[in-house]
Amino acid sequence: MTNLNPIDYRGHHVAITTPLEYGGSIDENGLKQNIEFLLEYGVNGIVAVGTTGQSPTLTPDEHLKVIAITVDTVNGKIPVIAGTGSNNTKEAIYFTRESNNIGADATLQVDPYYNKPNSNGIARHIDQIAKSADIPIIYYSIPGRSGTTINVADLAQLTEEYSQIIGIKNATSDFENMKNIRKYCGNDFLILSGNDTDTQRMMWHPDIKADGVVSVMGNLTPQISTEIIKNSLDLPRNTSKKDIYDKDNKLLPLYNLEMGTDKKNSLSHIKKVILKYKTNLDSLQKYPNPVGIHTMMDILGMPTGELRSPLEPVPDVLRQKVKNVLSKFQKETGYLDPVSEFFDINLETKLNL
Repeated sequence: MTNLNPIDYRGHHVAITTPLEYGGSIDENGLKQNIEFLLEYGVNGIVAVGTTGQSPTLTPDEHLKVIAITVDTVNGKIPVIAGTGSNNTKEAIYFTRESNNIGADATLQVDPYYNKPNSNGIARHIDQIAKSADIPIIYYSIPGRSGTTINVADLAQLTEEYSQIIGIKNATSDFENMKNIRKYCGNDFLILSGNDTDTQRMMWHPDIKADGVVSVMGNLTPQISTEIIKNSLDLPRNTSKKDIYDKDNKLLPLYNLEMGTDKKNSLSHIKKVILKYKTNLDSLQKYPNPVGIHTMMDILGMPTGELRSPLEPVPDVLRQKVKNVLSKFQKETGYLDPVSEFFDINLETKLNL
């Protein structure tokens, strides 16, 4: 099966949230607004209905509706990657076929979570999905959540068999794994970071040379995040690698809020930046993505709505701590100005600046 899709998937992709009415349906207008915000500030792609989009609690109809609204709103300006993965191969095939019919540009196939097949089982799973629809596939490796992932040899074999298996979103933080993926899957194989905190090291590593990121933080900071990734891919004249790292390091306090239990803050440079904010947010680690990004967007007044059960909002005391971090962050960086401009939000009032 051959796919001649000419789209360039390098760059800054954003895993969008799904605004939900309280006790009700999808907030369609809010979803469109959030997507238009990302388009306005130049992101390179959108991932719809990933974990950040509360995919586990959406009905099948809602799942496809979010993809359809995203495709319609984007209107061909940038690639739309549809989250169609499942731990049920038949379900993944169904969502993949339907997303292809809707007009998504590619699909994201997560590790089959909970039932935890071995690598051979995952390879058979992806093989069947690839045969079901002629649409590019990006594999999503996140063993910290799924409890399993494909090994490099099986992934490389799949890429030889199917040209439509174009890349991987790698959220392992395992740099040896990433180096082997680049070595055995080739220089044209797309490697996207699945953790905002790993992205710069992945892109600048000589044996990885990652092609960008599927970002959560981009929901809040599309302009500066896109600039950072663009400059990392093609270093402009009069710009140094240190300049790029410095801009990215300013985002670390928000990365810390975003990550929840997905990733431990073991990196010393993260700890150093977080400490200057003098706010103990260890308790936020009990609230996994998308709770962190949802809380930040809600505090700022962006369309968010409900966190569906079994996820729950953070308590008021912790919400105030998050607000304090956002306030200090905005005072020091101004990176949230696009939120104010696009949504006509008075950040001085929202954040008590």
